[in-house]
Amino acid sequence: MYGVDEVIYGDVAIFVGDLTYVDSGGKGTHPRLFAVQAPGLPVDITDAVLWRWSKANGQDFTTTRNRISLVTPEKLNDGLELHLDFWTGGTLSDFKNWPDRSDLPLDWQQVSNLLQALKKSGVMKKDLGWRTPYIGDNY
Repeated sequence: MYGVDEVIYGDVAIFVGDLTYVDSGGKGTHPRLFAVQAPGLPVDITDAVLWRWSKANGQDFTTTRNRISLVTPEKLNDGLELHLDFWTGGTLSDFKNWPDRSDLPLDWQQVSNLLQALKKSGVMKKDLGWRTPYIGDNY
Protein backbone atom coordinates (compact mmCIF):
# COMPACT_ATOMS: atom_id res chain seq x y z
CA MET A 1 0.00 0.00 0.00
CA TYR A 2 1.24 3.44 -0.90
CA GLY A 3 -0.16 5.42 2.01
CA VAL A 4 -3.23 7.15 0.60
CA ASP A 5 -6.68 6.09 1.72
CA GLU A 6 -8.34 3.12 0.11
CA VAL A 7 -11.97 3.13 -1.01
CA ILE A 8 -14.26 0.20 -0.27
CA TYR A 9 -17.62 -0.30 -1.92
CA GLY A 10 -19.34 -3.64 -1.29
CA ASP A 11 -16.83 -6.34 -2.19
CA VAL A 12 -14.62 -3.99 -4.25
CA ALA A 13 -11.61 -2.12 -2.89
CA ILE A 14 -9.70 0.60 -4.75
CA PHE A 15 -6.20 1.34 -3.46
CA VAL A 16 -2.82 2.72 -4.45
CA GLY A 17 0.11 0.33 -4.23
CA ASP A 18 3.77 0.55 -5.13
CA LEU A 19 4.78 -1.46 -8.17
CA THR A 20 8.43 -2.32 -8.69
CA TYR A 21 10.08 -1.42 -11.99
CA VAL A 22 13.60 -1.77 -13.32
CA ASP A 23 15.44 0.95 -15.19
CA SER A 24 19.09 1.67 -15.94
CA GLY A 25 19.63 2.80 -12.35
CA GLY A 26 18.30 -0.41 -10.78
CA LYS A 27 14.99 -1.16 -9.09
CA GLY A 28 12.54 1.51 -8.06
CA THR A 29 8.86 1.73 -7.19
CA HIS A 30 6.04 3.78 -8.60
CA PRO A 31 2.51 4.17 -7.21
CA ARG A 32 -0.20 2.47 -9.28
CA LEU A 33 -3.98 2.34 -8.86
CA PHE A 34 -5.46 -1.10 -8.20
CA ALA A 35 -8.96 -2.51 -7.83
CA VAL A 36 -9.76 -5.85 -6.26
CA GLN A 37 -13.03 -7.69 -5.98
CA ALA A 38 -12.89 -10.18 -3.13
CA PRO A 39 -11.66 -12.88 -3.23
CA GLY A 40 -9.87 -12.22 -6.56
CA LEU A 41 -6.45 -10.88 -7.43
CA PRO A 42 -5.74 -7.14 -7.56
CA VAL A 43 -6.08 -5.57 -11.00
CA ASP A 44 -3.83 -2.68 -12.05
CA ILE A 45 -6.33 -0.16 -13.45
CA THR A 46 -3.91 2.78 -13.75
CA ASP A 47 -3.47 2.84 -17.53
CA ALA A 48 -7.17 2.27 -18.19
CA VAL A 49 -8.01 5.24 -15.94
CA LEU A 50 -5.33 7.40 -17.59
CA TRP A 51 -6.61 6.44 -21.05
CA ARG A 52 -10.13 7.45 -20.03
CA TRP A 53 -8.88 10.77 -18.58
CA SER A 54 -6.71 11.55 -21.62
CA LYS A 55 -9.63 10.99 -24.03
CA ALA A 56 -12.02 13.08 -21.89
CA ASN A 57 -9.50 15.93 -21.71
CA GLY A 58 -8.12 15.89 -25.24
CA GLN A 59 -4.63 14.85 -24.15
CA ASP A 60 -2.25 12.29 -25.62
CA PHE A 61 -2.35 9.00 -23.66
CA THR A 62 1.42 8.38 -23.78
CA THR A 63 2.13 11.88 -22.52
CA THR A 64 -0.49 11.45 -19.80
CA ARG A 65 1.11 8.19 -18.74
CA ASN A 66 4.56 9.76 -18.65
CA ARG A 67 3.44 12.74 -16.57
CA ILE A 68 1.29 11.06 -13.93
CA SER A 69 2.83 11.06 -10.48
CA LEU A 70 -0.05 9.85 -8.30
CA VAL A 71 -3.73 8.88 -8.46
CA THR A 72 -5.66 9.20 -5.21
CA PRO A 73 -9.14 7.62 -4.90
CA GLU A 74 -11.99 9.26 -2.99
CA LYS A 75 -15.37 7.68 -2.31
CA LEU A 76 -18.40 9.75 -3.21
CA ASN A 77 -22.04 8.92 -2.50
CA ASP A 78 -22.69 7.94 -6.10
CA GLY A 79 -19.26 6.71 -7.13
CA LEU A 80 -15.58 7.28 -7.10
CA GLU A 81 -13.52 10.39 -7.79
CA LEU A 82 -9.92 9.92 -8.81
CA HIS A 83 -7.57 12.81 -8.11
CA LEU A 84 -4.72 12.79 -10.62
CA ASP A 85 -1.49 14.63 -9.83
CA PHE A 86 0.84 15.31 -12.75
CA TRP A 87 4.54 16.06 -12.90
CA THR A 88 4.90 19.49 -14.43
CA GLY A 89 8.62 20.16 -13.96
CA GLY A 90 10.81 21.17 -16.87
CA THR A 91 10.45 24.17 -19.13
CA LEU A 92 7.19 26.06 -19.43
CA SER A 93 6.86 25.19 -23.10
CA ASP A 94 7.01 21.48 -22.24
CA PHE A 95 3.95 21.75 -20.03
CA LYS A 96 1.87 24.48 -21.61
CA ASN A 97 -1.83 23.73 -21.15
CA TRP A 98 -1.08 20.81 -18.85
CA PRO A 99 -2.75 20.69 -15.40
CA ASP A 100 -0.91 20.11 -12.12
CA ARG A 101 -3.97 18.25 -10.94
CA SER A 102 -7.25 17.01 -12.39
CA ASP A 103 -10.16 14.82 -11.29
CA LEU A 104 -11.90 11.92 -12.99
CA PRO A 105 -15.33 10.96 -11.62
CA LEU A 106 -16.60 7.41 -12.19
CA ASP A 107 -19.88 5.91 -11.08
CA TRP A 108 -19.82 2.44 -9.53
CA GLN A 109 -21.12 0.79 -12.72
CA GLN A 110 -18.20 2.29 -14.67
CA VAL A 111 -15.79 0.99 -12.02
CA SER A 112 -17.36 -2.47 -12.23
CA ASN A 113 -17.24 -2.47 -16.05
CA LEU A 114 -13.59 -1.37 -16.01
CA LEU A 115 -12.65 -4.05 -13.51
CA GLN A 116 -14.48 -6.82 -15.41
CA ALA A 117 -12.97 -5.79 -18.76
CA LEU A 118 -9.44 -5.80 -17.36
CA LYS A 119 -9.97 -9.14 -15.61
CA LYS A 120 -11.00 -10.57 -18.97
CA SER A 121 -8.32 -8.99 -21.17
CA GLY A 122 -5.50 -8.57 -18.65
CA VAL A 123 -2.53 -10.82 -18.11
CA MET A 124 -1.22 -12.41 -14.93
CA LYS A 125 1.89 -10.61 -13.70
CA LYS A 126 4.10 -10.66 -10.61
CA ASP A 127 5.66 -7.65 -8.98
CA LEU A 128 9.39 -7.64 -9.75
CA GLY A 129 10.37 -6.91 -6.15
CA TRP A 130 7.78 -8.54 -3.93
CA ARG A 131 6.68 -11.28 -6.36
CA THR A 132 3.05 -10.50 -5.53
CA PRO A 133 0.65 -11.68 -8.28
CA TYR A 134 -1.76 -9.24 -9.91
CA ILE A 135 -3.58 -8.75 -13.19
CA GLY A 136 -2.09 -6.14 -15.48
CA ASP A 137 -3.32 -4.62 -18.68
CA ASN A 138 -1.73 -4.48 -22.12
CA TYR A 139 -1.70 -0.72 -22.78
